Amino acid sequence: MLLHRKGRITLITLAVAAGIAVAIRTLYPLVGPPLLINYTDSEPKGLYWLEARPSAHYARGELVAFAVPEPFQGLIYGREWLAKGLPLMKGIGALEGDQVCIADVHVSINGAIVGPVFAADSAGRALPKIRGCFKVGAGFFLPLSTLISRSFDGRYLGEEPLSEIRGKANPLWIF
Repeated sequence: MLLHRKGRITLITLAVAAGIAVAIRTLYPLVGPPLLINYTDSEPKGLYWLEARPSAHYARGELVAFAVPEPFQGLIYGREWLAKGLPLMKGIGALEGDQVCIADVHVSINGAIVGPVFAADSAGRALPKIRGCFKVGAGFFLPLSTLISRSFDGRYLGEEPLSEIRGKANPLWIF
């Protein structure tokens, strides 16, 4: 059965987009920013342009890409949550002076519950445990995804240096 013209164009467009996505995912460790493809569920899947800025110019709620903290690389890359060499992409949940409390069942920022906390991942493997309250320090941020409840983010990483942010993630194409 022959595809109609519109169907062929759609099929070609999808094939080209998939090829670009695979190329970016494969080449990212070699070429680095400014392009990033997110294929994880914790933020919208798609192609992003990273806009680098000075550390002081990031705001709560912005989606950013940042280096996987060294103590967590074995966990994140070992469990294949992310391809080796790719950065994490999360929203900025809290900045300097914000009060963060991480309990056994949820995380709150400035008194408002923003998401659950789990003891184990969806495969039943233990997750790092941070419990207690702290103020986000100067030059730090709390990465947080509210898109899915099982995101591996500041609930388990803690606060991260703003200097590790590679850029604000601006969507070019969401799929």
